[in-house]
Amino acid sequence: MAARSQAAPESSGRVAGQTYELLFHLYRSIPDPVWLKDPGGVHLSCNPAFEQLVGLRESEIVGQTDEALFGPEMGAKFRASDRAILAADRLESREEWLTFATTGYRGLFETTKIPLRDGEGRVLGVLGVSRDVTGRHRAAEEANAVRARALADARSRLEETQFAMDRAGIGIQWVDMPEGTFSYVNDWACEMLGYSREEMLGLEVSDLDPSYPGPRWDAVMEDLVAHGSARVETERRRKDGTLLPVELTLHFQALSPEGRGRVIVFVTDISERRAAERALIEARDAAEAGSRAKTAFLANMSHEIRTPMNAILGMTYLMKRDSALTPKLAERLTIVDDAARRLLGILDQVLDLSRIEGGKLRLEAAPVDVPQLVREVAARLGALAADKGLSLRVEVERFPAGLCGDPERLRQALHNYVANAIKFTEGGTIVLRARVFGEEAAEVLAHFEVEDTGVGIAADSLPRLFEMFEQADNSSTRRYGGAGLGLALTRRLAELMGGAAGATSTPGRGSTFWFTARLQRPASRASAPPSAVSSPSAGRLIASKHAGRRVLLAEDEPVNRAILVDLLQSVGLRVSVAEDGLEAVALAERGPFDVVLLDVHMPRMGGLEAARCIRATPGHGRTPILAVTASVLAEDRAQCAAAGMDDFLSKPTEAEALYSILLRWLGAARAP
Repeated sequence: MAARSQAAPESSGRVAGQTYELLFHLYRSIPDPVWLKDPGGVHLSCNPAFEQLVGLRESEIVGQTDEALFGPEMGAKFRASDRAILAADRLESREEWLTFATTGYRGLFETTKIPLRDGEGRVLGVLGVSRDVTGRHRAAEEANAVRARALADARSRLEETQFAMDRAGIGIQWVDMPEGTFSYVNDWACEMLGYSREEMLGLEVSDLDPSYPGPRWDAVMEDLVAHGSARVETERRRKDGTLLPVELTLHFQALSPEGRGRVIVFVTDISERRAAERALIEARDAAEAGSRAKTAFLANMSHEIRTPMNAILGMTYLMKRDSALTPKLAERLTIVDDAARRLLGILDQVLDLSRIEGGKLRLEAAPVDVPQLVREVAARLGALAADKGLSLRVEVERFPAGLCGDPERLRQALHNYVANAIKFTEGGTIVLRARVFGEEAAEVLAHFEVEDTGVGIAADSLPRLFEMFEQADNSSTRRYGGAGLGLALTRRLAELMGGAAGATSTPGRGSTFWFTARLQRPASRASAPPSAVSSPSAGRLIASKHAGRRVLLAEDEPVNRAILVDLLQSVGLRVSVAEDGLEAVALAERGPFDVVLLDVHMPRMGGLEAARCIRATPGHGRTPILAVTASVLAEDRAQCAAAGMDDFLSKPTEAEALYSILLRWLGAARAP
């Protein structure tokens, strides 16, 4: 028992010693500064964190007062705080800025002090823990500053936005739905309609828009809700009662759970745009009227020129046909014929260009035999080339069969190129080529070119060659004549046919002019309608096969009438003559005719009305009726077809063209 009693105090002492060591280690390990002062304010102990803060070792701190560490002012303040804590026996926590005299460091510290007593209640001193919260404080200050700046920026931006919205040059309105009331309007929206801001904020949409609400707006609102935005042109009623055309761009803000929403409306004054549109419409109408007037003028001038031209060419043909002509007179008639044809060519080019520019030239869709077409052009101009001692050669590749296009326009474009080459070439060779440039399932791109050994063209002149009234040499002393229309027309025809046109040239060595055209492959192999026979033998065929057939001719111009009668009778046809449409109808009522030739423009009754009447006459329901007219525009052809005419022959009337078309219709069996 005695040994046991003696061991107990020793065990208790060891536990107490271990506890003290643990507490001391904890005290030394706390990361915040910890210190202990006696009741008189003299430092008794501190941990390493306090040493580091003060800049002194513990042995240098122990025995020091707060006045020595913090200065007289702070030291007196701390001494008063310590006395209050000891007197009241309470814990104290506070934040304050401290400056350490030993290091000069200044920071904000969160300090907690408690009175320290022994087991019997005697006061041992004051225990304190300080935490440096300077960084946290400054971070909070910076965060507050950032928030303050952000708030200021937001306020500034809001003010700037408000300023910009008020002066945006576009009306802005906020419309609360479903009431349709304005919750915001900018200055511009007010100025547009003549209201003050206060007046407009007291209005609803229905006060400003005479069409709201209504079926039109129901559709707009459905679109707005479905897609978030919409645009509509409407009118807004000004304060003075007048209506202002506006364009509204609406943006929808989603409905709240209570079913409320807001529409942001941007209002644009489109009165100037509407005025500009009206001006454009008026200008368009004026341009169209001008175009119609120009077309009418050209059509009338064409008719007036072609009518006497028909007489010139017809009489020239009849005189040249007379075998009793002297060589000198025959030469003079050839000059007259050439001059008339040249004038007629210029007239045709002007008309074609006018129709192309007016979008009225329509391409035909007829069978095209490219090799034959090229050879025909070469044959027509071969004599002209031979007269100048030129060799005209044709080089044609193999083309697919059954192609469709506009053979007349292809022939016209090639004729322009070859005629030009002959004009500007004094010696050597002209080569007319055609080849397949590309093939697709539905079409073929054909490439045509004419190469000459002529004078050539300077590089700076090439770009303007294809413009109207332009030539390589536009000087008053130029050697070669011409109106400067052929190349311009060729380019436009090529473009209409889905191609292009151009040229290359070397001065003194010659030029190559080319164009391309797209030819269609037929969708089916259906046979094409019979075409007119283009052969010098057409007249002889009529004389041998159709002599004695009856022809009704209506022509009011005496000279042209006489020419046509001569041409018809010379191949054995019997001709009945009418001087206007009324006489033609009367003659048709008295007997049958194999073919009827009608001039379109005649006094008392024109050819179109006469055709309708003859077509309605018993026995003439299927009689071929052919227009013979100086009106050659596409509209004229359409009018003739609508009147019941079967074909169209333009003036001046070439003998072989007349015989060719007659041979076609005389050979067609047509039961009445």
